[in-house]
Amino acid sequence: VGLTGITAASLGAKVTILTDLQVVVEQVTQRNVEENSQPGPTKTCGYRTTRAGGKVVAMPLSWGNADDEEATQNKLQELVKLKNNKIL
Repeated sequence: VGLTGITAASLGAKVTILTDLQVVVEQVTQRNVEENSQPGPTKTCGYRTTRAGGKVVAMPLSWGNADDEEATQNKLQELVKLKNNKIL
């Protein structure tokens, strides 16, 4: 799961956030991210780097859950800020 986002990141998307229910992220999506990114540890802000240089992160999002929606928005802002400052 996360195929569309992993494909986008692999084709050059600079920042990709994959979202799904927490159980899916924990059991499937995170492993798919790890298997389709460069070897090495997950970076401090939770992203992995694809072979094409894109940044990809998997996180839980249950639509309608304000906490999940806020966390996803905050992660996007964090990754874009890091990208714009070229810290990634």
